Amino acid sequence: MKGIVKNYTLGSLACIIAGIVLIIDPHIVSKLLGGVIGAVLIIWGALGAAGFVVAKKTGSDGASVISLLGSAALVFCGIVVFSHKNLIETLLMFALGIFLVSSGLPKVMAALELKNQDVEGWTAPFFTSCLTTLLGIVIIISPALLPGIFMTAAGALLLIGGIGNFIGGHSSGQLKNKLSEVEKDLSYRGGKSGEQSGEVIDIDPYDE
Repeated sequence: MKGIVKNYTLGSLACIIAGIVLIIDPHIVSKLLGGVIGAVLIIWGALGAAGFVVAKKTGSDGASVISLLGSAALVFCGIVVFSHKNLIETLLMFALGIFLVSSGLPKVMAALELKNQDVEGWTAPFFTSCLTTLLGIVIIISPALLPGIFMTAAGALLLIGGIGNFIGGHSSGQLKNKLSEVEKDLSYRGGKSGEQSGEVIDIDPYDE
């Protein structure tokens, strides 16, 4: 029981710490991901350049200028990504914003065309398409806004859930201990009263 409560407490503390970190820096996940991807690209390019040098010295066919340029490009991209860790997140969100705008605007125009033709039911697709287009414009203007809001909300949920689990697990552990103590006390009292009231009755079958 103590081991289960301990693991439950550690899990709750991990959720609390993760929630606090995400609230303080909502972009920490994208920064870590960008750093890892940048480091991988740099190492990959460096290994390719080293392979070019080795192939050049040994006279192997693998020593080509194209492979060297590819390795240099990998190193350059790795340095850019590593030094701008939010670059991948920004590019992805910018692409998402363009997609939302390009998909929302035609639907807005189609809904307006339905309105001009006095077709009923044009309002729902019109407003949803406007919201999609507006969201895309907001993302294009501020690519870091949506991920920041999402990760902050996730951090708040982790923090609240972790605190709730910690309090609940601690209370459950205390309640379990109290119930165990009560059961032991009851069993002890029951055994003691049985010993005190226990009598041996000798019945003679010949007694009338």
